Amino acid sequence: MEPLAGLARVALIEGNWGAAHAHIAPILQHLARSTLDGTEEPQLVYLTCYRVLQACQDPRVSEILHTAYTLLQERATLF
Repeated sequence: MEPLAGLARVALIEGNWGAAHAHIAPILQHLARSTLDGTEEPQLVYLTCYRVLQACQDPRVSEILHTAYTLLQERATLF
């Protein structure tokens, strides 16, 4: 998931929103049935998905933001 998010960030920087969206599509499919457990930087993956969805005016942007916020809150309680 992290390499796909990295490709999406590069595509965003290049202004290629279609490619960025294509790169996060498998991430979103994965998140629909699983979590990002095992990734080193899950929040960065969520942030990337959020930025791409926001740039593309995708209505799923609120859902990703809420999920990322909830995950961050859960992690914060561990410390």
